[in-house]
Amino acid sequence: MNWIEEEIKALESLGLLRERKIYGGVVFCDNDYLGLSEHPEVLRAIREATFRYAAGAMASSLVSGYTSAHRQLEDELRLFKGGEDCIVFGSGYLANIGVIPALASEGDIIFSDRLNHASIIDGCRLSKARVYVFEHLSAESLRESLVKNRKSARRCLIILESLFSMDGDSPDIRQFLKLSEEFDCLLIIDEAHATGSIGKTGRGILEESGTEFRENLIIIGTLSKALGTYGAFVCASKRICSLIVNRARSYIFSTALSPIICEGAMASLRVLKSNPQMVESLKERSRNFIRMLSEINLRALGREDAPIVPIIIGNERRALEIREGLLKRGFFVQAIRYPTVPLNTARLRISISLKRNPEDERSLVRALGELLCP
Repeated sequence: MNWIEEEIKALESLGLLRERKIYGGVVFCDNDYLGLSEHPEVLRAIREATFRYAAGAMASSLVSGYTSAHRQLEDELRLFKGGEDCIVFGSGYLANIGVIPALASEGDIIFSDRLNHASIIDGCRLSKARVYVFEHLSAESLRESLVKNRKSARRCLIILESLFSMDGDSPDIRQFLKLSEEFDCLLIIDEAHATGSIGKTGRGILEESGTEFRENLIIIGTLSKALGTYGAFVCASKRICSLIVNRARSYIFSTALSPIICEGAMASLRVLKSNPQMVESLKERSRNFIRMLSEINLRALGREDAPIVPIIIGNERRALEIREGLLKRGFFVQAIRYPTVPLNTARLRISISLKRNPEDERSLVRALGELLCP
């Protein structure tokens, strides 16, 4: 068993060893963009639900785990995001590794953005379809690959994110919708980080781009980012959702999401729909933070109005040193390293949240200046 110790030492020598720790300080790397995880109405809904439901669903959705809370949440998500139907999953990872193999298999073809999340990559592998990777956010690269490879397969999926979690950037989704229709492909858009943060009222990239839901589109999102709870969802046509329910192994063979969490997620949706100005407030906070960074000559990747603010450090060990320096100053910003991002592109992934004090953001910028711009 010496190889186990050797593997651990190898990771440590490269600055890639990960450990579970409880960190102190002001957390600036979670995904609770709207602060809904702490909202009084969300917490109240969860407390009240504990008197109506058992702690868990206690079975998969296709056995006895599906409740009225699941159905109601799916209805509200369908209306919020679009599509004819909706399915709630246990997590975003379970959604991606279930949906992709349900819609593509051996003999089919998938076109995937180079920077897609690990759960999308794993879903593609599980499908056994041929996978072609196109350059990040490049509709031109995708078109070239479609022209070259599309005719060789019976079915085709195009997959990308609407707000990339480690780079904070977004596609021109109209170009990808057009290509999906031109080449007869299903288009899967992962909106894990866009739900609640992108679009005028947080409905995502379709709202932002002024485009409508359509038959060949599948939207995958999470309840664990801006909505502040846990779980995931898939919105699509009734036919596609029916196929997913019958073929997605991560749905069929997983215990359903707790109905208590479903009630909390519905409360989050209600708060967001009743207070759509939260989304613009979040965008303005992001713009202000990036403006403060520019004043000390620090450049962040991605969009100026997204709550994801990545600062590239490069070397993995240097990123860990900056993390420790911030911890000493009272801030926790995790160092994101390979394999989450490519080697030598380690970064600080700062997240903006309405639950934090703006003064903390100014203090974090000062700390970053001391460490990165001495």
